Amino acid sequence: MNIKTKQKIEAIQEAFRVEGKVSLRRIYYILGSKKLIKFSEWSYQQLSKDMVKWRDSNLIDPDMILDRRTSEIRPQVYDNFDEAFQELCDSFRLDSMGKQKQYVEVWIEKDTMTQVFYGYCLRTHTPLIVSKGFTTYSEKHRAINRFSQTNKPIVILYFGDFDPEGEYIPELLKQKFGRKIKFIKIVLTEQDIKKLPSVNLAINPKQFEKQYVKDFVRKYGKRKWEIEALSFAEQRDRFVKALNKEISLQVVGSVAKQSQKEVELWKKENLK
Repeated sequence: MNIKTKQKIEAIQEAFRVEGKVSLRRIYYILGSKKLIKFSEWSYQQLSKDMVKWRDSNLIDPDMILDRRTSEIRPQVYDNFDEAFQELCDSFRLDSMGKQKQYVEVWIEKDTMTQVFYGYCLRTHTPLIVSKGFTTYSEKHRAINRFSQTNKPIVILYFGDFDPEGEYIPELLKQKFGRKIKFIKIVLTEQDIKKLPSVNLAINPKQFEKQYVKDFVRKYGKRKWEIEALSFAEQRDRFVKALNKEISLQVVGSVAKQSQKEVELWKKENLK
């Protein structure tokens, strides 16, 4: 093994220790930022091939690579009823979002980033939406249905690439909804792209005929900046700070205590 290969493997292993499971795209940006590979499509393809070899040789832990292209669906099973019942008691929570002053959602553009947000969204009862692009009819329809179920002010915390679609979403929301929606893009911002590498804006040529794409290209060129270029730690810190500004943790705690009381009351009345 040559010195550069050894450095790449050590950098990837360090990323696992710091960030947990990561996608191939995230590894690409980690190695690129350390000048161990160049930022190019050829380098990305070569990295993909190298990762196969390194995992086959047990130099890289195969289980630490995120790949959402396939999924496994299994039924939830238990060894016995007591185990299932205890899990239900431990996980039971009333809806604290229903008691917040405003309705908040967290939107992320890529499901490989879910681990950064999932745990804290779960604890605070905040809906986490993997949008994968908001301009599709289905995604707009689902959002309309959700927002129509509340009369509260709506807040969206958005984490995604810096590209035409991501920058156009606020305007699209204005067009589609008759009520005001507070849209806050946390990552990536214009400040972020000043220090992060970019990649070619590879979209269908017909897309370039759309006005919002033309406006983006006129201002930033045929480039885009990907969310994987920013460290998970930085994204998590910004996410927690932003969400804590929009919800009351006191409400979350109060509802959690009430949930536990209801569990204990049910047990007292039914388990004799």
